[in-house]
Amino acid sequence: PGTGKTRVITQRIARLLSEEKIHPSSIAAITFTNRAAEEMKDRLVSLVRESGCELPFTGTFHSLCLKIIRAAHPDRHFGVIDQYQRDAVIRNVVSALKKNGQTIKAADLSDFISESKQAVSENDKAGEKKAASTALSDAFLMYQSMLEEKSLLDFDDLMHKSILLLRDNTDIRNQ
Repeated sequence: PGTGKTRVITQRIARLLSEEKIHPSSIAAITFTNRAAEEMKDRLVSLVRESGCELPFTGTFHSLCLKIIRAAHPDRHFGVIDQYQRDAVIRNVVSALKKNGQTIKAADLSDFISESKQAVSENDKAGEKKAASTALSDAFLMYQSMLEEKSLLDFDDLMHKSILLLRDNTDIRNQ
């Protein structure tokens, strides 16, 4: 903190836009937090205000992923759940399974969900783990079904679905 990273990055982007005439769609300023993204946007606005340049995408990894997903599905609305809401859905799944005589830990299911969604290739270890645990697989499917019923995505979905779209869809990749 306080080393001037944001200043250097925003000045570089401003120069690319106003002096080198790089099109804003060729630039993406991606950060980890919403606060950092807002600060970067504010600085860019003040730096390029006089030149009248359009601003490039500036946001978090997750906001970029949501933008990619929405570009691929313009007619659908997706809500995004935070970690607290995700944990609540997981607790509901664990509770429903307990009523059916299946016992799994919420933490195990949470890890399994993340590992499964992060497994983009078939050769990933999560795929092996998924095959080994039908209880977790059933819980994972129940969790996904609960999200899909309400058109919700969790943070892992944002990354997973956008990676698949970029990998498999040339039109989305070229936008």
